[in-house]
Amino acid sequence: MFKRFGIALSVLTAVISFSCSSDGGLRVEALSCEIDSVDCAFVTPDGNVTECALPALRLSPVVNGFFNASLSDGIAVYRWNDGNPEPLTGLSKLKSAGFFAEGVIPVSRQGSHIQLVDADAKVVAELELPEGEITECGPCFVDGLLAVTTDKATTGFVDNRGKMIVDPIYSSVGPVSDRRFVAMYESAEGNVSRQQFVVVDFDGHTLYDFPSGITPVDMKLHSSRVVVRTPSGFGVCDISSGGSVTPLPAAVRAVTETAGNLIVYRVASGMKGLLDIDGKLCLQPVFRQIRIGADNRVAVYDGKIWALMDSNGENRVDLPGIISVAPAGHYAQESGFAFVARTVGGACSLLDAEGKKLGSKPLSAITYGDLTVAAKVVSGYPSATTPVELPFEEEMEF
Repeated sequence: MFKRFGIALSVLTAVISFSCSSDGGLRVEALSCEIDSVDCAFVTPDGNVTECALPALRLSPVVNGFFNASLSDGIAVYRWNDGNPEPLTGLSKLKSAGFFAEGVIPVSRQGSHIQLVDADAKVVAELELPEGEITECGPCFVDGLLAVTTDKATTGFVDNRGKMIVDPIYSSVGPVSDRRFVAMYESAEGNVSRQQFVVVDFDGHTLYDFPSGITPVDMKLHSSRVVVRTPSGFGVCDISSGGSVTPLPAAVRAVTETAGNLIVYRVASGMKGLLDIDGKLCLQPVFRQIRIGADNRVAVYDGKIWALMDSNGENRVDLPGIISVAPAGHYAQESGFAFVARTVGGACSLLDAEGKKLGSKPLSAITYGDLTVAAKVVSGYPSATTPVELPFEEEMEF
């Protein structure tokens, strides 16, 4: 059995809710987990564990009432019926599958295009292009659109009927936020190819064109702001004010994580601190690790002990016996999950925002990653491309 504490690279990583979402949201009802006696199980936000009798190699989390199981003969999609898995007829032996949102699930069969199927497994659309192929797509719809990648390694967006809404002209795109995203495309200057970064909306309009020398750190939008690297250091670019850049403190040598309105940064000594999106100091750089959770709660490690605290350092709760802490994925947090912890003995457990352990059963693994960055749904055609990574997977140093 494949075990990993962290983001499980299963069919697609996801999270769900106990009833189907009609508004296209991504509600997480349960995360997939493992216990010593049973490889496959689910854990809900309150820590309750339900064992799964399926002979699955891996399970995705439950999202909007459905989940995927990796079986010996392929991927199968199930309805989560009060804890009882109910197979969807016709959705087994799949090459890959995503999550239910906007009324459809993206799936792929051997030798077939990627299809969008509804909750009754009826095919709503096949993802095709007049020329070329759609070789992969994101695991689920976000804000009403689905990211798709072509055989030319360019990305665009389709709606839940398979209609192309944003043309596939971008080499990579960042996370969607309020129907906008940061994108990168290649532009030619003579014989030299240059990476150009832009902010685009779901109508395909370019809202902002980053000037040369201003590079998004992680291609995330925080309302109207983007953390960037400039020739003189790091800063925050506000596209709503014409692209004005507020410099971050000169001591910042790398930005290691951004989420919500918070920025984790590293100084020359290697220690990490916390800023808000306005560049205001929240936590001094005295921690070996900082992880951002929901509602401005963060997990910190000073080299001796993990703790949870507010982003301003207040309401600290020490976590003795814990060797690692990670926040649940964004949509899992919105659905009531907070943090995942591993103890000295190797067991995993859910923690609430105050550090309280949830549930009584020790778990050997929990899949907690953000479903929108899970493995993609890949076409059954052999022309499928290798997924294009964002251009800055590593920390940007200055």
